Amino acid sequence: MSFSTALEHTSDMVVVTDRTGRIEYVNAAFEAITGYKKNEAIGSTMHLLSSGKQEQDFYARFWDTIVGGNEWRGMFINKKKNGVFYYVDTKAISVKNPDGEIINFVALQRDVTPLVEQEKELILTKHVLCVTKRFNSSLVSVIKDEVASLLSPSPAITPHDTEPCTVSSLEEMCTRLRTSAEKLATLVLEKPKNGSSQKLKLTYHDINATIASVVTTLQSVAQHKQVQLDHIPHYAIHKMYIDAERIKEVVAYFISNAIDNAPERSTVHVDVGEHYGFLEIRVTDHGMGIAPDEKEKLFDPCIASGEGREREFVSSKEILEAHNGCIAVDTIFGKGSTFIARLPIEKRVRTR
Repeated sequence: MSFSTALEHTSDMVVVTDRTGRIEYVNAAFEAITGYKKNEAIGSTMHLLSSGKQEQDFYARFWDTIVGGNEWRGMFINKKKNGVFYYVDTKAISVKNPDGEIINFVALQRDVTPLVEQEKELILTKHVLCVTKRFNSSLVSVIKDEVASLLSPSPAITPHDTEPCTVSSLEEMCTRLRTSAEKLATLVLEKPKNGSSQKLKLTYHDINATIASVVTTLQSVAQHKQVQLDHIPHYAIHKMYIDAERIKEVVAYFISNAIDNAPERSTVHVDVGEHYGFLEIRVTDHGMGIAPDEKEKLFDPCIASGEGREREFVSSKEILEAHNGCIAVDTIFGKGSTFIARLPIEKRVRTR
């Protein structure tokens, strides 16, 4: 099978442009996924697929990377010919002639829309479960208080009463019953407005600079523990719509925990990357890891209380959820842990 035949039969999209960005070649997968025929795409630019879902700065950084001769990896949110949005995991490279001049750009793209939708559904499900658990915990507490109140002796009706109940005493009991019922009905029928009590001050911030400032602050702590901090930023993404101070709190919690658990003369890795439409901040240590039964309790607001590391993780979870993100942990008991903060790259953050 020739190379050109292989390109036509691969399930991934292949796009070749000239040095100005005009499309010179697309394969059959491009036609099948985007809905555009080759003759419609060739001669156009990739703006043909623009969804308007990503900032101009995002595209500017993409072009700066590949024009500089560097490889770019990331996620595009594109729009098909029929108007349907889709997600493509993309690797873009430059092609140079023998003199080292760029003559073409090549993009290899994989449609990961089903995976992104599954990820979003999973995040939403986890979010709903957390809200429900917290809501039910509050409901049980109030019900217990109200039932205890109903069962407590009334000044008007006591076990020692020898006289029949009076009209006034019955009216008092009815009033207490009605008040308690109203309280319970209000709690049961009122929907939680959101899953987090966090208040955000959202502005555009350089996410790499935000993380770097925390790494710099905690370098002395790491050195005292004889631990090295290794920070790898994400050059394809800079500004994000976040509450920078709250995100700093999350990163500081993650790194402090990693330093505490890392063995001496080991390295704590702070990596930033993309994962199905989300920016991921991953903090990895090579300590003892977390036992399976402890992992389940880590982010449970019903278990964590007061001060301490458990409360910090619950707070981190609330901050990330308020950004429409989420928190996760990968751990192998005896080998180490990776705490992961995910933030949506799209500007879809609750503003209060």
